Amino acid sequence: MKHYKCLDKIGRKSRVWCIGCRTRGLGKPAVKCLHRGINYGEVECFREPRCLEACQGHPYLVEHPTTHREMKRGGDGRACPCCYVVTEYINRSSLVRVVQEERCDN
Repeated sequence: MKHYKCLDKIGRKSRVWCIGCRTRGLGKPAVKCLHRGINYGEVECFREPRCLEACQGHPYLVEHPTTHREMKRGGDGRACPCCYVVTEYINRSSLVRVVQEERCDN
């Protein structure tokens, strides 16, 4: 994650949170942290990225440049896995716009 500069928090739900980041040359991707603090194994960590890779190139899905898993120290000092899925940044209103444009075209 050292290749990304954190800019702002996009959203949070339960143990999953998204932050807006900037990386050199790629614009503004969103970084999604999955289930930090749970003993989240490699299989669970890479399930979403494998699904994104299988659908790569689909016009209605975000591009998925990389996935990263690292160990972090929690507040109690114990190491816990943290999995990051890096995707392109899409503005929240983009899906609404796409649906509206599709309806207008038909």
